[in-house]
Amino acid sequence: MMVSSSIWTPTRLAALQDSLDELANAEETIALDYDLARHVIGWAERNRLEQTVVAELAVGFWSNSWPLIESQLQEQGLRVSVFRRSWDDSFYPFATEGFFKLKKVIPKLRAHYAKA
Repeated sequence: MMVSSSIWTPTRLAALQDSLDELANAEETIALDYDLARHVIGWAERNRLEQTVVAELAVGFWSNSWPLIESQLQEQGLRVSVFRRSWDDSFYPFATEGFFKLKKVIPKLRAHYAKA
């Protein structure tokens, strides 16, 4: 007698579905990045720009999408300059363990920059 047991338990099926959803989202994000790049390039061309200047992107949607957009801009002959705001240097050391560590120093740092 052969004992049959399925490796596809509900938990494993749910994990597989999550993985497939992530893959689909990744493909959508890549398509969206190319679409965004096309729109930024079109905007730059309509305005006859030779250079774009953007603030440094630390985290989030744009930091993930920007490398593709930047390379597309450069392929079109547009110079891309990235700058970092001085207050980013002050805030970043406190933004390592969630918002609450940073929240404690915001008033002090705001006061510092209000004087500047």
